[in-house]
Amino acid sequence: MPFSSRSASRAVERASGRLPCPNARGEPHGSDPDVGGKADPGSRDLEDARHGYDCRMPPRKDIERLRGEMEELFSDLWFHRLSAQRTGFRPRVDVYRTEDPPAVHVVVFIAGVDPDKVDISVVDGALVISGQRQRPAGGERRYEHIEIDYGPFQRRLALGDGIDTTAAEANYEHGLLTIVLPLRQRSTGPIHLKVKKGGER
Repeated sequence: MPFSSRSASRAVERASGRLPCPNARGEPHGSDPDVGGKADPGSRDLEDARHGYDCRMPPRKDIERLRGEMEELFSDLWFHRLSAQRTGFRPRVDVYRTEDPPAVHVVVFIAGVDPDKVDISVVDGALVISGQRQRPAGGERRYEHIEIDYGPFQRRLALGDGIDTTAAEANYEHGLLTIVLPLRQRSTGPIHLKVKKGGER
């Protein structure tokens, strides 16, 4: 193999001590990067990713906060996109049962609605609640933020068997309409029927 002048000069420099000699055992030299030193404390933020690469991941609480902000943003955009197309609103409803007295309770949140203009009826086995919330009349207004729903509303709730609709009651207080539907009393013991003979009344 030919021996070039450059190789000869590097060999002379290495012999004179001006160049570090390679370590046959593969140990890092002082002038090499400290690959065997202690890890940077900041590396604790690194998580083992499934793809095999080290990547700095933000704390989980920041991810949850970011996701909540994105959901709220898309919800606002969706609301304003459809607000011009829809009319009325859908009030929230709670339904629960009680044992003493046995009844089904329907609570409707309709704050700002005149209770005298709310219609409650039972149609085809369903409880129908309808009415309207009027926007306050006044002088010239220029709204900068709108979240309160106005206009007509209707909720239809299917009723189960055993409800005595003739004894139902409704009460309005603090923006909550509460409808109480009593349950028919069920017999707890055996029922005996008398057999009538022909012509007997």
